[in-house]
Amino acid sequence: MITFDFIQVPSRDELLILEKLELAYEQVISSLLDKSVIPYYPNLYPVPFMIAKRYRVGFYLTEVLFYSLTYPDAKDFHKFAIYINRGLIKNFPNLLLGVIGHEIAHVIASGGRVELTKEDLALIRKDRLSYIKAKEKSAENIYPKFREPLQSKIKEWNIQSAQKDIQDSVVKDAELVNQERFDKLIFRDKLEDYKQFINFNLNKINES
Repeated sequence: MITFDFIQVPSRDELLILEKLELAYEQVISSLLDKSVIPYYPNLYPVPFMIAKRYRVGFYLTEVLFYSLTYPDAKDFHKFAIYINRGLIKNFPNLLLGVIGHEIAHVIASGGRVELTKEDLALIRKDRLSYIKAKEKSAENIYPKFREPLQSKIKEWNIQSAQKDIQDSVVKDAELVNQERFDKLIFRDKLEDYKQFINFNLNKINES
């Protein structure tokens, strides 16, 4: 489930840290009160880059960093994968339970389906930041499906992810990219196929 497609062969020290990643993934799955709620176990990819986006809120611009992301799997667009920045894994292994738990909650909330609804599309066109907040709220509604202490670990990560010391530590070693660049790095020679997949799904929404 953990795949090293986007990083070079890690050093011995990094391998020890990535072992913690694998253990954290297993603990998250074990914490589910009912494992039937998760449609599949998504692949998890450590990546050396992460998305940085700016959104306008009133008169101000706010920057949002995506340390981890539930996004279509480069190997199967119909399923989600979890992409986690390598710097976050390396520098904050104690937060991994919360990070992975949060992303698994997104997979469960979506039913594992990589598709937008008419409501999603309308909200994205109106206000993309509100769309992100709505998706975060739907993931939050899944937290009770985990045993403690996993619920608390997820909530801790939601708080810690906004801390400047974490941002400074991770950003120092990360390549910050926009959405277009992220897609190029993830899908590589399958990028055009991915774009066709997205257009097909958008056309289904518009025609329904």
